[in-house]
Amino acid sequence: MTSDLANQTQIVSNKKESTETLLTSIKNEYYGVSGVNIDEELINLEKYQRGYQANAKVITTINQMLDALFSIKQ
Repeated sequence: MTSDLANQTQIVSNKKESTETLLTSIKNEYYGVSGVNIDEELINLEKYQRGYQANAKVITTINQMLDALFSIKQ
């Protein structure tokens, strides 16, 4: 009876390992198919943030230039 229980335990342990391996494989496949790459998205975020900051500086400079022009006219 003890050896039978040991064999069943070994079988269950093997099935568990196989299931975990399969789950890991499925997760990796899912993340690969979903098309979302966190590193790439972070790079894009940085790029857009820098573009936004540059545009904000341009707008601020134009605003200051217009203020200077209007103060000269008055």
